[in-house]
Amino acid sequence: SSKNWGQVRAAVRVPISPTWRPACHRKAGAMSAAPAGGGASSSGSNVAAAAGRLAVDGAKATAQATQRSVITISTYVSQNPTTVKLICCLLGLLLSIASVLSMFNIIGNDDEDEKWDRSRTMQSVYIFFFGLLIFFCELREDWANRVMNAQSHLFRYFYFLATRPGRAAFYFYVGSISLLMWPESDLWKWTYVGLGGMLCVLGATMLGLW
Repeated sequence: SSKNWGQVRAAVRVPISPTWRPACHRKAGAMSAAPAGGGASSSGSNVAAAAGRLAVDGAKATAQATQRSVITISTYVSQNPTTVKLICCLLGLLLSIASVLSMFNIIGNDDEDEKWDRSRTMQSVYIFFFGLLIFFCELREDWANRVMNAQSHLFRYFYFLATRPGRAAFYFYVGSISLLMWPESDLWKWTYVGLGGMLCVLGATMLGLW
């Protein structure tokens, strides 16, 4: 009968131990416990990746800030008329060439026995570099920046050269020391007088344009 059959089923029921689990449950538990061992390595890789992203973002921000500063400086640069820029470039090159030639007496009369003392030699060295500065100040921006961004660095670290009054004062200074060179050779004497006088005139012209 159904009553007897129920008693038989209750009699043959096997008690299940609380520690016993089917094979599929044991497998799932092992799989869920496995990532616990690799959690430290995954968290370490995440920290390294985040640090790398921060470093890249910092480098990009620094490059953008530098570019913005260069663009800002170039925006406020006072540009001279084309004729004035051309004359200033030629005068700068001529000053640099004349300072080298006169210092070593490459062009001149040997019988004049031109002798250069230390102060005049240092003036020639200064005029050589000042002539290069004048040349790069007035040269076209895309041409001048081909040489290690010369004009951008020049206007950034010597901002007075980016303004018209500052450039005019600098030209007056270079022109005055060129006028006061007065070497013994008549050739170089009138060369420096002519170049220095033209620089002073250009400085006055730039102040008039300002």
